[in-house]
Amino acid sequence: MMDALDTMVEGWDDGAHSATRGTLLWAANSGCISETAIVDVWERGAIAYIVTAFAA
Repeated sequence: MMDALDTMVEGWDDGAHSATRGTLLWAANSGCISETAIVDVWERGAIAYIVTAFAA
């Protein structure tokens, strides 16, 4: 994820977006909305744990 900082990516809405450390990341299927935010990623060898939180 660190490699993606300040890199332009194409979103599901066909718009170009860049992410900074302050950008919220949401977990949702393409075209859907969600109240689940990705708040951290833990790496343990070859395994990455994606930590999420419910944002009400």
